[in-house]
Amino acid sequence: MSRKTVQKHIGSLVDKDLIRAEETMIRRKDGRRCNGSLLYTVKPIQQILKEREEEFLAELKLAEAQRKWDRHCQQRERPCFAL
Repeated sequence: MSRKTVQKHIGSLVDKDLIRAEETMIRRKDGRRCNGSLLYTVKPIQQILKEREEEFLAELKLAEAQRKWDRHCQQRERPCFAL
């Protein structure tokens, strides 16, 4: 694979919060600091699943609140407006 393709896929995994990429620094023999390579850390799958479940439950709660608000507005004579 080309370098750009790998960067794209790694960026996609970082955006999805499945891995972390950290920049590293190296010190040369003459004492100068230089950029090192990226350090990749894969998150534990249980942590990822727990976070996704919490996000899903939050979305469900929001959808239920919206449905309750819509039912409330339909029962009133005047239309309701969201705050």
